[in-house]
Amino acid sequence: MKPNDRKLLIFLACVLITTFFIIWNSQMMNLPRIQSHISKIQPEWQEFQRENSGFEGVRFYSFTGGNGMFSAIGEVKTEADLAKLKRFMESTDPPRPVFLYGLRVLESEEKIQAQIDATNAEQ
Repeated sequence: MKPNDRKLLIFLACVLITTFFIIWNSQMMNLPRIQSHISKIQPEWQEFQRENSGFEGVRFYSFTGGNGMFSAIGEVKTEADLAKLKRFMESTDPPRPVFLYGLRVLESEEKIQAQIDATNAEQ
């Protein structure tokens, strides 16, 4: 191996290791902040649930993607409910972005199933 190749390899290894620790460190700092936020907003969340039916199965958690995101899991009935939940979550001034791709929207699933059933009935 040529000396210049070795220097390049060492440089790339240092960049890779530094990048890993920067990402890992920022995520490790963000996840506890999100967890603290979830604890802090529980009274608001309980009030929201009392005033809006259909959110009983929704739970908040710290999603590890994107260096930590404020997320929810569970199911809502409609796309309108999903939008309402997103507005609530964003209104709490979370320390990280809101991530809702883990939620099931029953209305959408029912539409998809109806399309599948209609296609199968035609065959």
